[in-house]
Amino acid sequence: MKDHKETCPIGKMAKALGVSKSGYYAFIGRKPSNREQEDEHLFQEILEIYLGGHQIFGSKKITKEINKRRKQPINHKRIERLMKKHELYSKVTQNS
Repeated sequence: MKDHKETCPIGKMAKALGVSKSGYYAFIGRKPSNREQEDEHLFQEILEIYLGGHQIFGSKKITKEINKRRKQPINHKRIERLMKKHELYSKVTQNS
């Protein structure tokens, strides 16, 4: 809706999508949740390890490295989700 507000009024788009105008404005004005903030901080750790490992580390190795640094362990599925969201994939090498 934000990208199209120049060509179509917010009220019309909200009605077409079945949401209220006030709900839309509440949504765009809210602060990120604690989980979203934690995920952003965690992604910065993932990126640091990923780039430090020459982009060959997958989610399992990154999870292992992060859990060495933390008191509270992080599940590998969360690491996988964040890597996929940001399109980070390990490089696969061929042994000839």
